[in-house]
Amino acid sequence: MAREPEAIVELRRALGERLAIFRRAAELTQGQLARATICDRTNIVHIEKGRNRGDEGFWSRADEACNAGGALLAAFHELEAAKAEHEHDVRVRELDDVRARVDQFRTPTTTAGLVAPSSWLAMPQLDESDEQDALELVRRVGASDVGDER
Repeated sequence: MAREPEAIVELRRALGERLAIFRRAAELTQGQLARATICDRTNIVHIEKGRNRGDEGFWSRADEACNAGGALLAAFHELEAAKAEHEHDVRVRELDDVRARVDQFRTPTTTAGLVAPSSWLAMPQLDESDEQDALELVRRVGASDVGDER
């Protein structure tokens, strides 16, 4: 998985700090919050440092346990919205890149289905002497015994 942009990482850290502040204000230890949110204390430590993510259920239980009045859950939704927007932007850029590559392959083709070299696309205009030279070459090839082995 690609690294998250710094703005998302910073939102995650800020959410973790907010959790720690609300937890302390509610006079809860990390262990007590872990029990209330159905996880272990180590997970709480990592979430407060911004290294781990909690799902919506975690943030809903944490909000309730810390008497945050919806502030933690709202901040979680803000983080999720920022992540979704970033992922959408990445997909749009990737799709634009792929479509640009597809357009490179959309060049005229020969009857055999092979891509025609770009030099074939701009055929020079032939004058009458070129036509006569071509006819002479065809006549010589037809009269030649080279390549007609049986």
